[in-house]
Amino acid sequence: MPEVIATLCRENGNPARGGLRGALHPARAAVRGGLAAHPHGRVTDPQPGRMAMSIRQPIGVAGIVVPWNSPAYLCIRALAPALAAGCTAVVKMPGQAAMTAALMGEILASVPELPREW
Repeated sequence: MPEVIATLCRENGNPARGGLRGALHPARAAVRGGLAAHPHGRVTDPQPGRMAMSIRQPIGVAGIVVPWNSPAYLCIRALAPALAAGCTAVVKMPGQAAMTAALMGEILASVPELPREW
């Protein structure tokens, strides 16, 4: 965790406290929410007489282009639902965040539940 915070601070200019609270905690919430929290989908009533349904099923490749201003959070926020649905994802990280991209690649490569086929 200290390496992640140091990388975020170095590349994005976040203060150490802001780097943790401003990027990592919301990223954790993004992973725990959405499709990851509802593995079989969910049904909601947005208004009386209407029904909205989300179903977890892979439908293709997610193309994710990450902006430079908060690369860790914005990447995770887009990548988590795609992976939770079982989709393949292609991520284009910003050139200004090369160390963050490398660190995120290492972290994702260490997750045993993710497939190893390239």
